[in-house]
Amino acid sequence: MVDEQNNNKIVISVLGVIFDTSGKVLLSLRSDKEIPLADFKWEIPGGKIDFGETATECIVREIREETGLIVNPVRLVDCIWSNIWDTNAGHKIQAILIPFLCEVDSGVTKPGNHEVLELKWFSMKEIDSLNTLPGVKEIVRTAYFTKKGVTYGKSKDGL
Repeated sequence: MVDEQNNNKIVISVLGVIFDTSGKVLLSLRSDKEIPLADFKWEIPGGKIDFGETATECIVREIREETGLIVNPVRLVDCIWSNIWDTNAGHKIQAILIPFLCEVDSGVTKPGNHEVLELKWFSMKEIDSLNTLPGVKEIVRTAYFTKKGVTYGKSKDGL
């Protein structure tokens, strides 16, 4: 959706929260020249839904493109997030983030495109000290407890 008057955009993105067998989560170091405040921050792999694409099709495609992994989206994570960013072009982008808990079917992690500088597995303790995009820590925590079968967390809007 585009705000014609200001050229502002709303983008719907899906995120793939992936834990390894030891409970570490996979994050990617972002390269983003369009949105300076998002550049060189750790994020959950994922991306924008293309027209006509389902959310699960998108997360499988994005994770494969960014990480080299083939994943199976297991369930939604109960923590929808929204960020508003100023761009270098002078407009704003509102990103609605829909996270999925994913399991790896196959593949080996390797940065797959220019947006990903590095991929790394982090323990829950390590995440607290990382320079992440807004919402990453909350989404990862909620996904961690979801995987363990515990209800946890609220959305940014308090729901």
